[in-house]
Amino acid sequence: MKIRILKKSNDNLNVYTVTNSNISYEELEELLNTYDKVIIPRLNWSDRGIHSLPENFGNLEVEGSLYLRYNQLTSLPESFGNLKVGGDLDLYRNKLTSLPESFGNLKVGRDLGLGENKLTSLPESFGNLEVEGDLTLYFNQLASLPESFGNLKVGGDLGLRNNKLTSLPESFGNLKIGGYLSLRNNKLTSLPESFGNLEVREDLYLGDNELTSLPESFANIKVGGKLRLPNNPWTIDTNFVNFCEKYKGELVLGDKLEEEIKRFIKLKEWEESIVDEKLSIPKYLYHATYKPFLKSIKEKGLGNTRKKMWSDSVSGVVYLATNEDVAYSYAEIAEWLDDIEDYEKYVDNIVILKIDTDKLDKTRFKKDSNVIDGDDTFEYHGVISFESVEEVLDKHHVGGSLSDYKEYIDSSMNDAVKTNSFTPYTAGYILEDGSLLVMDEYHGEAEIREFYPEYSNTHPEEDTCVRLYGRPNEAQYKRLEEIIDYYLDHEGYCKVEVWDKPLGKYSFYEVYSLYEGACKDTTWDEKIGNWTGYKLVQIIKNYFAFGAK
Repeated sequence: MKIRILKKSNDNLNVYTVTNSNISYEELEELLNTYDKVIIPRLNWSDRGIHSLPENFGNLEVEGSLYLRYNQLTSLPESFGNLKVGGDLDLYRNKLTSLPESFGNLKVGRDLGLGENKLTSLPESFGNLEVEGDLTLYFNQLASLPESFGNLKVGGDLGLRNNKLTSLPESFGNLKIGGYLSLRNNKLTSLPESFGNLEVREDLYLGDNELTSLPESFANIKVGGKLRLPNNPWTIDTNFVNFCEKYKGELVLGDKLEEEIKRFIKLKEWEESIVDEKLSIPKYLYHATYKPFLKSIKEKGLGNTRKKMWSDSVSGVVYLATNEDVAYSYAEIAEWLDDIEDYEKYVDNIVILKIDTDKLDKTRFKKDSNVIDGDDTFEYHGVISFESVEEVLDKHHVGGSLSDYKEYIDSSMNDAVKTNSFTPYTAGYILEDGSLLVMDEYHGEAEIREFYPEYSNTHPEEDTCVRLYGRPNEAQYKRLEEIIDYYLDHEGYCKVEVWDKPLGKYSFYEVYSLYEGACKDTTWDEKIGNWTGYKLVQIIKNYFAFGAK
């Protein structure tokens, strides 16, 4: 091959300078094989489909920039670290999985681009690099960095986002970054104690990781731009909040984190107020409920049920108001009403219990933690006996004696027990006429024993939605199909018990999801997706027709 555009050096016969940068791969390879050093003004081999570089590629000196982006390089020759590049060195979007150990000897006058490769690790020598401009390593597969990484000299930005880093070397805190530092979209769970020694001239990005806490040294960190911390599962505690409040720079937390911090601060103020302030409990407090629940409240007391009126209610806590209006308003708009069909049956039958607090243990009172800015509601931690109820008030606040509500308080059987309706909070037996015998936390065992003694020993399994006693008839099958479809449409779940009296055992069907349903027990072993009430009814029918003896 004829070699052209060459100029012999006056100082060394083995050094040649290429005056025209438009040189082919083959021509440069021959030059590198012929001379000890080849100097070229600049070289742009971007998007050439190159799979490898000559072994002695490190004998090249590029006075300007060297562009090797958009190629198919999977590795670099060991000599690569001997390169001298006066401008940018761009290896962006190749297929590099590793770098030679010599890589740390590189001298790069401006930016070093290694983004969008397939690097899983860096050589230990990497920390010896001196990059005058930006160093980009984003969109690789780095799971860790060498301990030497903290010795890097980076005059511009350091981009490490979108890798798989779970931790950083202790030396990381020695870095002094002339631009921004981005560690976004990694899998960092912690930061080294040295991290607080970092110096970053512009923004520091730590968002979208798995960080829960900051090292003690973090208070010393020097960030010239914004410190960005959003989208991490931070533990919002005193240390974290104190840092955020005392940080003198510009802090970016994101709306969600800011709200969590504000709530924490208010909660701490509330907790401190409990310690510093002796609660003044009025003689009377008020709790609103619904007439159908009065019998259960008389038997079990307030606070002895698993039903939650609000999503942020706490089991075992009774919420009491200082006046009837506040109590009534909570019952009128309670969240649980949104999930029931016979809404009017409850909202039109709100009653208010006037409770004598002198009959309660005053040490069990606390301020309502769900209403931080108000003082018209309290929490009572424990069960309030019905004996503490002095008066029952209707929705118009007309006083009434307990005897006025005898129909609801003392009735052993009412429409809430035997009914033709069902809700997500109602579970029961399907009777022979297709009606439901309700058994839940509000109605159940006492009524069952009195009116349907044959059911009294059939204790329901947890989370069961509906039960059949004995072999079903067509009316029971029809109602069962309706109930299953209702639960699947509204809850995505339904559990059915069939009491097979001749065999003397339960047979369970569990429908976990309308799309991922599975049915399996010792008698019937079957898996069906896309459950419907019809499918389950057919299986039960087949069992009684062919499987039962």
